Amino acid sequence: MDVSASLEAAALVFSRGERRVLDGASLALAPGEIVSLLGANGSGKTTLLRLMLGFLKPDGGAVALDNRTLRAWSRRDIARQVAYVAQNHVAPFPYRVRDVVLLGRLPQAGWLAPVAARDFEAADALLEDLGILPLADRPYTEISGGERQLTLIARALAQGANLLVMDEPMAGLDYGAQIRLMRLLQGLKRQGIGVLLSTHHPEHAFWASDRIALLEQGRVTVDGAPCDVLDAEAVERLYRVQVKTLTAADGRRAFLPE
Repeated sequence: MDVSASLEAAALVFSRGERRVLDGASLALAPGEIVSLLGANGSGKTTLLRLMLGFLKPDGGAVALDNRTLRAWSRRDIARQVAYVAQNHVAPFPYRVRDVVLLGRLPQAGWLAPVAARDFEAADALLEDLGILPLADRPYTEISGGERQLTLIARALAQGANLLVMDEPMAGLDYGAQIRLMRLLQGLKRQGIGVLLSTHHPEHAFWASDRIALLEQGRVTVDGAPCDVLDAEAVERLYRVQVKTLTAADGRRAFLPE
């Protein structure tokens, strides 16, 4: 797998009506790293991710994929390089869970290419890694919200992309599923894949991230190593809640409300 691709947003500006959502936001993702994006509800996290994927057009600034402007890439070629897990998804048809995952192979194989045995094997392996292989033949529309989220993550991984962008992937997952997902992301990192995810869980960011970026007032105000970025003061500033810090022997931090 070619893992040379990188994704970079520079000074992005975006407005909805009279409201300036982003005002010079910059963020980059390189191969073999996990970057967590934290910010309060309404801070523009989803907007920033969608701009970086080319789903929205910025009012200012630029996005580059593999050092080429995103405008120079076709949608299919972007999908070959970058996989996306959205925050919400509604299936128009009652596909089986396995079929939803197999849809992730389309950017690589093409719309008319037959599904090969290795594609089925790869899909089932991903479902097993995420703990939902028993759901493979269930209709996607009849499983829980958390199980749907895991299915969408498996579909994104099936793309075989170099970079993975995830919008609040922990939403709706139980504790065990969250742990399995974080371990899976760490495995992807070891394969040289870059992962960018938004989250409201500082503990998740501390556990697996190489970098944490804080989105405030339309800009990424801090971007660096977890221990340098995220402390009680930052959590209080982001979420307007008083917290105290617990530090584990390995340096990871947890935050408890006072």
